[in-house]
Amino acid sequence: MNKCSDNSHWEALVSCPHSSTALPPLLLLPGLYCFDFQPNPMILREIAWKQMTPKGNIGMSIAEGHFRGMKELLSTMEPETDANDVKELKQRTHMLCARFLGGAWKTVPLDQLRISRIKGGMSNMLFLCRLSEAHRPIRNEPDKVLLRVYFNPETESHLVAESVIFTLLSERHLGPKLYGIFSGGRLEEYIPSRPLTCREIALPAMSSKIAKRLSKVHQLEVPIWKEPDYICDALQRWLCQLMNTPTGQNSFLLPSRYSQWAPAQLTCKDIARELDHLR
Repeated sequence: MNKCSDNSHWEALVSCPHSSTALPPLLLLPGLYCFDFQPNPMILREIAWKQMTPKGNIGMSIAEGHFRGMKELLSTMEPETDANDVKELKQRTHMLCARFLGGAWKTVPLDQLRISRIKGGMSNMLFLCRLSEAHRPIRNEPDKVLLRVYFNPETESHLVAESVIFTLLSERHLGPKLYGIFSGGRLEEYIPSRPLTCREIALPAMSSKIAKRLSKVHQLEVPIWKEPDYICDALQRWLCQLMNTPTGQNSFLLPSRYSQWAPAQLTCKDIARELDHLR
């Protein structure tokens, strides 16, 4: 059933990931959720857009159209461009950090806000945002955060579910703290680290630790859509995009080392039949 609920307002209290108290009630407006718990993307965008607009005199108002979207802005940047040289990016980042973090982030001058690109994201762009040594935190706000900007077209339709999961993982100390969610991305705790290599993941001791952590994630009671259709739906979309691309391949030669288990060649039609079988 896909009919939206009635006009009554609902309140949801979400535990704050870095405090023992609860966040102020989050008002879920009419039409935000449907009976099948699928979020309404248009209303989500509208709410997030309003939440991003600063009430104080911090930068320029997004609602007035003075800033381009973060995603649009970043898509025009050259890969090796220093983020600190892009004034609009610094202004936009300053506004987000000031709104969500407060404290020293509200008063830091642009020339004392440092932004550096973190490479390695597959579907997101990541930036380390930090205060300079001359401008230190006032209270308990962090002096550095991770800015994540979504570039995966599939992310927006699953933004509510992803945000709920991320918040719960943060609250259970299974993930970084969540400082803010905005239309097109979020602000997270910055944890100095690096990805595990394939060799490290294959180590029995490491695999055992990963499995134990993953089991805790799977045991969480999460108020999201429970049908296991995300992967199949994503594969179906990608396959359709490939088949509708004039320059896309329709057949693929598989490495000979897989010949014992797979055919020498795989076509898009073969993949489509496999997806139908999996469903």
